[in-house]
Amino acid sequence: MCGNPVPDANHDAAWEEPGSATATIFSFLVAFAQEYPTSDRQDDAIGCVGLRRRDDVSGFGDGARVGELKRMYVLPRYRGRGLSHALAEAVETYAKNVLGFDVLVLETGCRQIGALKLSERRGWTKWDYYGEYIGAGVDDGGVSMCYQKRL
Repeated sequence: MCGNPVPDANHDAAWEEPGSATATIFSFLVAFAQEYPTSDRQDDAIGCVGLRRRDDVSGFGDGARVGELKRMYVLPRYRGRGLSHALAEAVETYAKNVLGFDVLVLETGCRQIGALKLSERRGWTKWDYYGEYIGAGVDDGGVSMCYQKRL
């Protein structure tokens, strides 16, 4: 069962806090509208995903390099065209082949049905709450769900 939603004001405030995800972004991938002719301009950014290193996440074996997906987003008018799959594929490949990560983790809200389905279709499995998400999971009355994928 999904807990109570976190008010938007709290979410926006967390975006600005020192030490938040934005302060530790390692890489950021952007999808542009070049292959989507319905765009107003071909250089419009239509989707993105962040990736950061997580040295504080354990449980994957000695020396495992762990990365975390952050802030995946696709503009609403471009959803349903496979762009989220393309972004996920690109960031997973980049994380493994360029950055040398062994495992990726992510957190998403339990009401983010598209994100939950995408994660599971791409081979991600539910995983323990980690870092700032400990105590915020649906098992604790919160709204977070965590996943992991070995690369």
